[in-house]
Amino acid sequence: MSATQVAPPWAARILVADDDPVMRAFLVELLRDEGCAVVEACDGVEASRRLREDSRPWEYELVITDYQMPFFNGLDLVRSIRCDEVRPPVILMSAFMDDDLAARASLDGAVAVLAKPFSVDRLMALVRGLIGPL
Repeated sequence: MSATQVAPPWAARILVADDDPVMRAFLVELLRDEGCAVVEACDGVEASRRLREDSRPWEYELVITDYQMPFFNGLDLVRSIRCDEVRPPVILMSAFMDDDLAARASLDGAVAVLAKPFSVDRLMALVRGLIGPL
């Protein structure tokens, strides 16, 4: 699917939050090429706002977020989602992943953690496992 094509209305709706514009663009393109409807956020604050103010927040099937972001990191985002009535699953990514961060993320509600750099095949397997075939 090219950047000018619109995802069909039944496409999986995914929120991607990463302050690195190159990584965010990579993830958005990867997921859109798989037929997903992707909404971007440049940090945890914007992601949280989108989840709460979007006209269809309950339709997010998945959130993929980086850990290390200014103001409101990925773990803060996971914690805030845990408090919401509607809780899409969250995949937390980090270039600084260690056992402690992975454990905290899991306890706070992340369904998966990925160390950067990650395998695209691993990410897509997680996405498909969480939202079904694309």
